[in-house]
Amino acid sequence: METKNSKGSLNFVKICSYPELTLDYAKDLIENKKVNVDEIIEFKVTYKMEVLVQKVYITLIYGAVVNQDEKLIDYLLKHGADLNVKRGCYYQKGIKHSVLHTAIRHRQYEVIKYLVNDVTTSEEIVKGITDISERVWFGRYLIDSSNFSLYHENSLKFLKLFWNKGIDLVKYKSPSSLLSTVLMKALQFPNFELAEEVLADGADINCSIYLKDKSFPLTYYFLSDSLYRLAFIVRHPKFNTINAVIEDNRSMLHHLILKRSANQRAESYFRRNLITLLTAGINVNIVDSDNKLAIDCSDDNAKVQYFKRCIVLLLVGGYDVCNKNIEAVQGPEYDELRNRCRQEVEKMEGMKIGISRMSYYDALHWSIHQMAVYLKFVDLNEIASLNNCLFYYWTCEPKKLTEMFPLYGRFLHFKLIKAALRIDLLKQSAEII
Repeated sequence: METKNSKGSLNFVKICSYPELTLDYAKDLIENKKVNVDEIIEFKVTYKMEVLVQKVYITLIYGAVVNQDEKLIDYLLKHGADLNVKRGCYYQKGIKHSVLHTAIRHRQYEVIKYLVNDVTTSEEIVKGITDISERVWFGRYLIDSSNFSLYHENSLKFLKLFWNKGIDLVKYKSPSSLLSTVLMKALQFPNFELAEEVLADGADINCSIYLKDKSFPLTYYFLSDSLYRLAFIVRHPKFNTINAVIEDNRSMLHHLILKRSANQRAESYFRRNLITLLTAGINVNIVDSDNKLAIDCSDDNAKVQYFKRCIVLLLVGGYDVCNKNIEAVQGPEYDELRNRCRQEVEKMEGMKIGISRMSYYDALHWSIHQMAVYLKFVDLNEIASLNNCLFYYWTCEPKKLTEMFPLYGRFLHFKLIKAALRIDLLKQSAEII
């Protein structure tokens, strides 16, 4: 068994320990005093600040795991210690934890790996792991209460440890499913590698999460995002809930514009995330239960004015804009922007994409599947440098397209990326067939 100080492994911080429980102490109990290896024994607990608290009653194997005493764990297992024996918590009556559950709560990665890979081989114990995974993951011990951070270097290894053991986590398909929760936590990583792993293992990019007994689409958690989490979600090839609404029939646009901007930086995030939603095709005509459009829901003049300029882009660009939104942008202050939009639309209508018969204006409005068919033989990388950003499609800046079309370049970039991803998917499917 690897020790916790072995190369590449974890340096643990003990949450508490049982200083009385040593290998010699256990040997004396079992070999000399003939105490049953699974008997509940009284100990004093020492927290990491070395403050003694009340006495507790635990099994030897439980204490050995808390102490991370691997020699003692080996000794007790050789003498038949039962890993599935649970003991009552001294701090929360009525709740019982198994040994593996305890190792998880104390973030003892090497102990967990040892227990899962090398020890837990019988059907009963594997069944116990499944039971533990249900209670631990759904009970939020791992993700919330135990402070097991998904920022941790061993987090992905830990998750894979359970997945590879054959525990069917995908079966928890519900708004608060395990994989949805893990996906939300995985999105905390700026490079999204863990998020991609979780999605590959069956998480749903269109999932919802429960918060305070209410269900929210995953996207709602990142409307004020300062990174690219919102872009990662809405630009994902399988994302299809851009127009999801929650209570009061409010869309993401309603909630985005209602969020207060504390400073100029937050204002810039609002603008970027608004453009992200608009380029992803969100419906600006959704009204809430009070019959209000998103543009009517804020008293922040800077936000409203920026939103109205975006409405002008959509209107002149041929998008579906309702009469109430049209009325909001009828003032002469938008005449110059309207003229610039018209000029750019005319330019898009007169330019074909590569060797295809599709114009850039067509790309704004055609479906992704139509675009994939028409652009199958077009070198999109030459046009939009897409080859360099398909693996980072959530952050790539559309420099070529915004130079050609300053107003609509981002809209085109989104559609061309989605088309390129669809073309790639169709090619992969053809190879399999």
